[in-house]
Amino acid sequence: LEFRRCSSDLGKRRRNTKTNSSGLDVLSDGYCWLCHKEGDVICCESCPRVFHLRCVQLESSPAEDWVCPECVLVMSAENLETRSRAMRLLSLEQLCTLLKHALARMKSVVNSDPFIKPVDPVQFPAYKDYISCPMDLQSMERNIRRKQYGSTEAMLADCKWILHNCIIFNSPSSKLTSIAKGLVKICKHELQEIENCPDCYLNAHVKKDTWFTDRKSTRLNSSHLCNL
Repeated sequence: LEFRRCSSDLGKRRRNTKTNSSGLDVLSDGYCWLCHKEGDVICCESCPRVFHLRCVQLESSPAEDWVCPECVLVMSAENLETRSRAMRLLSLEQLCTLLKHALARMKSVVNSDPFIKPVDPVQFPAYKDYISCPMDLQSMERNIRRKQYGSTEAMLADCKWILHNCIIFNSPSSKLTSIAKGLVKICKHELQEIENCPDCYLNAHVKKDTWFTDRKSTRLNSSHLCNL
């Protein structure tokens, strides 16, 4: 399995430069985050994502400081007042420990090798002309190590870039895209398990098959979020 560019007649430039509220030039994506197609789009103030008005159910262009739905999800998940109970119970260090296990599960997906490391710019020189925010499992691992994910939503948002970029560069019908969809599915499942009960998720990985009956199993907090 290899990355490829299916349509050579689409031209090289597919990214745009925007200026945010701080006066800084930010490279935005050239394809709608939701339908992965080109066209007239609106830009998020906080990230490179862009959207068709119809895809976010807007009739007219929003204010210049518009924040996209994906960023709103992450902001809400990391806000002290609106974050989930699981996120309130976990320290950043504890969360990162759990995210490492989730990432390891993603790496075990069959045929996921093309997404482990960044796309080779020498082997695929046109990649940078289409992809504004490269993402891969190794980069996500680095972000976890640097404690850049303050919630499960933040990690999922990065994982979605893998699928988005794959659709753009390889087409929706590519075998690689099917694998990328599988990665996102596994990521969602693992992160939901963390949200359901961080203690159970940790013990399932640390204690393996014996954790459930082990009264001395590791506990992150004084109470589980689920009923044992």
